[in-house]
Amino acid sequence: MGQVLYLVIETALHSQEELDAIAFKLNMRPRKRFDFKCPIEMMSELMAKYHEGPLSIQ
Repeated sequence: MGQVLYLVIETALHSQEELDAIAFKLNMRPRKRFDFKCPIEMMSELMAKYHEGPLSIQ
């Protein structure tokens, strides 16, 4: 929470590109709830699990 409040206070001092880079870094941090994997790793695993092979039309 402290990091978010700090970012809100500092947003006026940074460009949108810098803010996007900060958001990316925060969003890519490993999460305890994901067994210390980052969200993109979890999403990739889920996508691979449910889309293992090509879909066939019957």
